[in-house]
Amino acid sequence: MPLSAQAVPGRVDAVTADQTGRTATVGLVRLTVRAPHRQLDLALPADVPLAALLPALLRLAGAELADEGERHGGWLLRRTAGEALSPASTLAAQGVRDGALLHLVPAGLRWPAPESDDVAEVIADAARRQGPDWDGTRTRTWCRIAASGLLAVPLLVLAHRGVTPTALPYLLLAAAAALTVGGTVAARAHGDAGPGAVLAGWALPYAFLGAALALGADNAVGPLPLLGWLGAPQLLVGGVAAAVAAVAGLAGAAAGPRSGVAGLTAGVGAGLAGAAGYQGAATSVAAVLLAVAVCGVGLLPLLAIRLGRLPLPPPAGPADGAVADGAPDPAAVGGAVARTAALLTGMLAGHALLCTAAAAVLVAAGGPAARALVAVAGVALLLRARLFAAAGQRVPVLVAGLAALAAAALAVAGAAGTRGLAGLTVVAVLAALGVAVAGGVYAVRPASPYLGRLADLLDTASLVAVVPLACAVLDLYARVRNLAG
Repeated sequence: MPLSAQAVPGRVDAVTADQTGRTATVGLVRLTVRAPHRQLDLALPADVPLAALLPALLRLAGAELADEGERHGGWLLRRTAGEALSPASTLAAQGVRDGALLHLVPAGLRWPAPESDDVAEVIADAARRQGPDWDGTRTRTWCRIAASGLLAVPLLVLAHRGVTPTALPYLLLAAAAALTVGGTVAARAHGDAGPGAVLAGWALPYAFLGAALALGADNAVGPLPLLGWLGAPQLLVGGVAAAVAAVAGLAGAAAGPRSGVAGLTAGVGAGLAGAAGYQGAATSVAAVLLAVAVCGVGLLPLLAIRLGRLPLPPPAGPADGAVADGAPDPAAVGGAVARTAALLTGMLAGHALLCTAAAAVLVAAGGPAARALVAVAGVALLLRARLFAAAGQRVPVLVAGLAALAAAALAVAGAAGTRGLAGLTVVAVLAALGVAVAGGVYAVRPASPYLGRLADLLDTASLVAVVPLACAVLDLYARVRNLAG
């Protein structure tokens, strides 16, 4: 959002677009910023994190300030009393009001706190610096966490037990329907999408477990030790039920686009895997699913762009430089961008869940080739995460890669002897030290081009290796040798 460097009389508002494309009015704060070489009278958005405003502030305060900040650790905004404003928070959340005076100073500048002869005031000020106070936002967050914990307990118990009375699966399906309806009411009647998304999100595992258990779980047919009752029929029916619950949540505006699309992606993937399980072994289905998911993760942004109806830039104009008629509508484009980003985040979350489940099946029921496939797939996912710049989109891919590597390491540790465990421990400690040091170094400066090129080569090599390893898990090489005589 652009900054206004002019005094604006009266109430100042800015028009933005929310995730649904509707316009919303955001208030601006009129304040004064004293920079090292000039003083700025600005109107800044009150509900935008300060970190997003600092680059524009530095450009207005002087072109040379950005380079100076690299030498002394960056810039901070402080009040006259010396209190530093948090870059991660907004001006409104930090109590900055119209007429405030802020100072743009180096981050490492020692700003002594004001002295006071009132002991109570000194104690209160020191207590405030220990951390933020409890507020309504934290109340809502912890209430949602408590609700999630209450809903998770029966799911975990029933999923581990498997064998249930006849009426209990239908009770789970009824609970899924009630959670979807309750989430819809909470989202529509109270205008708060948070509780609705939590309730509708928990309707998905309730629908999956209820439909899967309704088929009966008397025989241990599944590949997972803790979920031995979960076979191909249960996976197929449960995946379809979860997908239906996700669609219902999206239609009722209860489930957020991220959680709803994630549930739909995971449900469709589980249903397809269950259908394929009728014709092949569980490890074969998991190998194909993991290989397709790893190699196809780069196609998800294109699919999200299509489904989100994101307008693409027009083709190049004629040689005479004529400009196409009609400027794009900022509100419509902003809504399309938000919709596409939410779709992509949900797809990646469902993709991560499918990859984690496939890796668990492979390490539980597969041999050395399956473990190698899981390890290589984990490395490929960690490297593929570089394709996504947004944190909400990169995190699911990183989690899937780390989960695959952890599953492969646990499988190797379980089959290794004493020397193998010692070697695995040494490798884990060295890897942890390297990751910790790299995180500290590359958090403050970008990686070298040579390291980026090495990551590109390793990314390509890991993707190429996924398909041959999947063929080894499918035992295709032995079949070809048998055909050749």
